[in-house]
Amino acid sequence: MKRRVEREILDDLPVDHPQAKRSRRDLILINRLMGHASLLSKPLERHLPFNRPIHLLEMGSGDGTLSARLLERLGNVCAGSRIQLVDQLPILSEASRRMLEARGWIVEESVSDIFEWLSKNETRFDGCFANLFIHHFETRALKILFEHLSKHVDLFMCTEPRRDAIAAWGAVGLRLLGCNKVTLNDAKLSVSAGFNDDELTQIWNSVTDSPSWHLSEQRARGFSHFFIARNTRTDADE
Repeated sequence: MKRRVEREILDDLPVDHPQAKRSRRDLILINRLMGHASLLSKPLERHLPFNRPIHLLEMGSGDGTLSARLLERLGNVCAGSRIQLVDQLPILSEASRRMLEARGWIVEESVSDIFEWLSKNETRFDGCFANLFIHHFETRALKILFEHLSKHVDLFMCTEPRRDAIAAWGAVGLRLLGCNKVTLNDAKLSVSAGFNDDELTQIWNSVTDSPSWHLSEQRARGFSHFFIARNTRTDADE
């Protein structure tokens, strides 16, 4: 199945459109069923030094539900730990903000295109994660994105749609959960724009030839695709 990126309906709906609100609720349910918060939390706990303040970045953060659920699993953090949430829409919920702050996180929200934001920001992050986000971009844009990340993060990971027949059937099956027509349409497009094999590894390697990066890419939980890039040089530095 050749990868094909198309504009999704939710990308163009007004923030307060009823169908957009419903579709975002669908996505929260889908993420829970796919276990993405658990999947992303384990590498953070394993590879980052939570005995000091941590600085994290989430790209395409939406209403912050994933960050809140993911970081809640890690418990309270050291004073001064920060989470930078970047999304094109101002939809971070107060519930998510409160959950993060209750665990000790300083929440920083930026409403911006991720490429513009990265091009203007020189901050170094301990870790960066994205969920159902990078499949929106063609390979050329992903090379630019990965080049930025390789210079500014020590750990990057993402959970994305798996591009195969099983995931395609899963997208059709979402109607059994009562998902609305926007979600059903966009789920099919997401699978077509998803990843398989070592596609993300190849893109990452095309923009950095440093031997310090350890890359891992695999199927995850049936319909998902999981990619991790970890800078092992920082392990040695510690």
